[in-house]
Amino acid sequence: MTKRNAFSICLSLIVSICIVNLFLTVNKNKLNSKFLTNILFISDAIYRFNVNSLNSKYVSLPSNDLKQGVIVKNSEAKKIRDLSEHIDNLFAVLKINPIISSNLWTVANVYPEYVIPRPFREEYINLFDKDFAEENYLERILKLENIEKTLEGSGLTVFETVRVFGPYIEEGTNEELFSIYYPLYLEGVVFSVLVIDVKSNFLNDFIVDFNDEEFTWFEMSDEDRQSISTIIYESLALKTEDRKVGLTIKTSLLYNSLAVLICTLVIHGCFLTAVYIRRFYVESSIDRLSGFYRKDGFMSKKMSVSSICLIDIDHFKKINDVYGHIVGDIVISEVANRIKSSMRSTDLAIRWGGEEFVVIFNGELSFEQFSNKANGLLSIINNETINDIAVTISIGAIYSQSEMKLQEAFHLSDEALYESKNSGRNKVTIYRNS
Repeated sequence: MTKRNAFSICLSLIVSICIVNLFLTVNKNKLNSKFLTNILFISDAIYRFNVNSLNSKYVSLPSNDLKQGVIVKNSEAKKIRDLSEHIDNLFAVLKINPIISSNLWTVANVYPEYVIPRPFREEYINLFDKDFAEENYLERILKLENIEKTLEGSGLTVFETVRVFGPYIEEGTNEELFSIYYPLYLEGVVFSVLVIDVKSNFLNDFIVDFNDEEFTWFEMSDEDRQSISTIIYESLALKTEDRKVGLTIKTSLLYNSLAVLICTLVIHGCFLTAVYIRRFYVESSIDRLSGFYRKDGFMSKKMSVSSICLIDIDHFKKINDVYGHIVGDIVISEVANRIKSSMRSTDLAIRWGGEEFVVIFNGELSFEQFSNKANGLLSIINNETINDIAVTISIGAIYSQSEMKLQEAFHLSDEALYESKNSGRNKVTIYRNS
């Protein structure tokens, strides 16, 4: 593994940890916001039911009250409130609430002498007759759940009178439930209690559904599993400010690690792809034999230059004819290497043709410095043979105090090179443009 690859993996890992932590933090806030928002929707639905129940009319009790979904204590009630439509609407609203959803078990409105449950279950008849044999239905619930009969002097808001009980096993159905008791007051005195029964795993299912939607892996904390009743009470009682958030969420170390691993692989894969694309781009613009840039990458560029050298290998066709193209390639490669060794990091070399090279000198250079550079290139080639062949070059150069277009500079350098060739080769001709 190269150092660059190792550094890329380490950097990808660090970035992945940050991304996963940010992702989890954002979605934890989103989950709690969704939880508290839907708790408020539940409170709002109950409030509307309370208003409707207060405004409902009394109707005569049907002869067959059980078929009407009403449980009556000792058949003492002659009239009941007409709540059928309102309680059905409340049941439908709670059924689509993400917190409760399919875990809604029963909604029941309890009055002193009768109970209206939705849905009606035969098991409830014996249950109510057994538990409420000595007292009316409402008094029994108020006593069992310690619900305030009157708000006067209690210092409580209506929301703070809510009670949550569970989990427990409902007798007759053997369903594990939580019960939410919401007392309904008229002029500060309780007149009925709304009971909402939900299956005990409702919060866990809420989180699982959120995970499916947002691709998260949240779980309820052990603390929250032990205090679901408290969480629901404080949320319904609008005491969420004390808890800061509605739910305390935890995540599995295994899933966290897996997410970081996947994220690291994706980021590192993107890095490798970017490196490959860059390498492909660079290699496509580099001449493999000389290692210089290719001419076609500069033909369309509107570059401005001030000092360039146009270099041509003398009698290169003869070298190819006598020694062959393989040796000719060796000569080109070695000439390029020697040119490269005398260049600065800011300079730019281009293979312009078969045996022609252009060197662009970037940065400030005096004419004397430029002349020394050009003559130095001449010397570094002809001072030592290449593959036992005496190789020389001719140079045409342009020096300008102001920048000019690359094509214009090349044209002037080409004229200077022609002069070097015609005056015996192995020479430098510099045109000075003032």
